[in-house]
Amino acid sequence: MKRRNTFFWCLPFIGLLLTFSMATAQTFNGNTVNTAGNSSIPSSGTGSCFSAPQTTGGTIFQASVSGLGGGDALLSMTLNLTHTWDSDLDIFLRAPNGQILHVSTDNGGSGDNYTNTVFCDNAPISIAGQSAPFTGVYRPEGTIISTTCGTNITTNVNSLAAFTNGQNGTWELVIKDDAGGDTGTMLGWSLVFGDAGCTLSGVSLPALNIAGDDPGLCGASNVSVTAPSLPCQAAMDVAVDGDYLTTVNPGQSYVIPSLASGNHTITYSIPPCGGEASQAVMVTDGVPPTLNCPGDIILNLGPGECTGIYTYNISCDDNCPFLITGNIDLPINFNNGQAGTMFNVTNLTASDMFITSVSPSLDGGTRPVAVYYTTTASTYVGNETNAAAWTQEIATTVVSTGTNPGTLIDGLNIPLAPGQSRGLYVTCTTSTGLNYTNGSITVSDANIEVSTGVGKSYPFGATFNPRSYNGSIGYAIGGECEAVQISGLAPGAEYPIGTTINVWQTEDLAGNTTTCSFSVTVNPYLNAIHSLVCNDLVQVSVDENCTAVIGADQVLEGGPYACYDDYIVELDKTAPFGNGPWVPAVVGPADIGKTYQVRVTDPDTGNKCWGNLKVEDKLAPVLDCPNYSIVC
Repeated sequence: MKRRNTFFWCLPFIGLLLTFSMATAQTFNGNTVNTAGNSSIPSSGTGSCFSAPQTTGGTIFQASVSGLGGGDALLSMTLNLTHTWDSDLDIFLRAPNGQILHVSTDNGGSGDNYTNTVFCDNAPISIAGQSAPFTGVYRPEGTIISTTCGTNITTNVNSLAAFTNGQNGTWELVIKDDAGGDTGTMLGWSLVFGDAGCTLSGVSLPALNIAGDDPGLCGASNVSVTAPSLPCQAAMDVAVDGDYLTTVNPGQSYVIPSLASGNHTITYSIPPCGGEASQAVMVTDGVPPTLNCPGDIILNLGPGECTGIYTYNISCDDNCPFLITGNIDLPINFNNGQAGTMFNVTNLTASDMFITSVSPSLDGGTRPVAVYYTTTASTYVGNETNAAAWTQEIATTVVSTGTNPGTLIDGLNIPLAPGQSRGLYVTCTTSTGLNYTNGSITVSDANIEVSTGVGKSYPFGATFNPRSYNGSIGYAIGGECEAVQISGLAPGAEYPIGTTINVWQTEDLAGNTTTCSFSVTVNPYLNAIHSLVCNDLVQVSVDENCTAVIGADQVLEGGPYACYDDYIVELDKTAPFGNGPWVPAVVGPADIGKTYQVRVTDPDTGNKCWGNLKVEDKLAPVLDCPNYSIVC
C-alpha cells in the first residue's frame, strides 16, 4: 500500500513538470552556412536579379526544428548579418509546409548590416522604412506580395503568428540580393517557438498600495511583490521606475529592497517579444511619528502653598520629513508673449500646502512682475476681469534669465488646503514680457496639479484662450513637527493639589498619529500645624476698583500652615462685632474707614481664631484733564 500511494502521488508532479516543459519557449539556431556551402550573402557574386543565386531561388539558410507540440507558435526571429547597402536585400521566411512570410525588402538605404535585429508581431514599429543596422525589435513587413527577382516568390502569411503551429522540419531563411556590387556574411539567426498566449501585451495589473513599516526609512523596505501569472513559463524582467531589478517567472514572488513614499511604477517585460505590462505602486508612510513626553512627576508643596508650577518640554520626530518641498515644471515653448497668464493650481494631498515660488519665462530684460491669487473663488474661470476676486501676493522687479524654467520669484506664501484649488495670475505690470504656450496643457505630480489657463493683458484686461503658463511652480507641504495638547495643563501652569494627567498628540503628513501622556501629582504640605494665630489688627487697602478680597495669608500669623486657600475667612460687619452674622471676607466702597472683626476657620478641624480688620483707601484720585479748543 505504501509503494502504491507513493506512485500515485508522483503522477501530478510529473504532469506539472511536463506542463512547464511544454510551456517553456524553445530556441532553434539556424545554420550560418547556406545551402551553397558558404556563409556569403549572396552565396556567389555580388548580386542582381539576373545572376545566380537569385535565378536559382536565392541564398538559403536552413534551421532544423523538432520537438514542437501543436500549441507551439513561432514567436520571434533574430537576425545578425553583415552586408553593405542593406536596401539590396529581400528577406523571406519559409516554413516546412510552404508558408512564406515577407520579412523585409529594400530597407535601410545605403546603411550596413542587420545587428541583433529581432522580429516579432507585437513590436511597436515595422522594419519598413527604418535605418540600418536595425538594432532592436521590429515587426516584419508582412505584406502579401508576389515578387520576381530571378525566380518568383509569393508570400501567403502576414505575421509570425499566421504560421501554422507546431511545424517541425526544415525552416528556410531566403535572401535575395537584387543589386550588384555589395556582399555580406551570415553571422547567426534563430527562431523562438512557444505558447502564443505567453505575452504581457494587454495584461492589466491592479495598483498596489503599500504602507511603509521601516522606522529608519521614509517608505517601505523589503517589499514582497508577486509577478503576474501567465498560462506559460517565461522569464520576465522586472524594472522599478525604469531601473532593472531582477528576472522572475510568472506568479513568482520577489522582494524590492526599498521604496520611498510616493508613486512608483513596476514594469514587467518578456524579452524580446513578450510585451510588457506596468503596475502602479503607491507607498504611504505607515510609521507613526515619535512623541517624547517627560515621565510622571511629583511636586511637594511648601507651607501655605496651594499650587505647584511645573515647566516641561514636548518633542516629536518622524521617519518622513514634516516639510516636503517640490517644484513642478511646465514646458516652455515660446509660442508667444502676453503681459501675463491665469491658471489654476490644485492641492492633491491631504495636507496643507503653500505655493512658495513661481519661475515664469520672461522675454529678456528687466521686468516688473506681480503675482495674484484668488481669495473669493476657487478658479480663475469667470474671474478673468473681476479684480475683486484676487489678492496681490507680491510685486517685484526681476531680470530675466532667459532660461528654462525661468526667472525665480520666491518668498510667496499662498495657502492651499487639502484638495483646494486657486486661480493664479502671474503677470508683467508693463508690456507683454511673459511667454506662454498655445493650447491646453495640464501638468501634475503626486502633490499638485497646474491646469490650462488664459493669456491676459495687464491689468485684468483682454483674455486670450487657451494659453498655458510657461515655467515652474514651487510648493511646500507641512511644516515643523507640532504637538497638540489634548488634555491637562500647559508647561509653566499652576498645578492644583491632586493628580493632573497631561495628554499630547502629534500627526505626520500621512495622517499617522502618536499620543503620549504623563501625570503631575501635587502633594499638600504635610507638616502644617492645627493651631491658628490671627493678627490682632489687619489694615486692608482697597484696590483701584475700591474692593478687596481678604485671604487667610493676610490674617494668620506664625505657622507653618497648610494651603491658605483651604481656610475659611469671614467678617462680622454688624455691631456688636464678634457674634455674627459672619459673611464672606469681601469689602467695597461702603466699608472704607470701618473696622470689623475677622475670623479664620480650619475646615479640617473646625478650629478658629479671631482678629480685627480695618478697611482703608490709600490710592490717590486720578484726574482726567481733557484738552479744549475755544474759538475766538
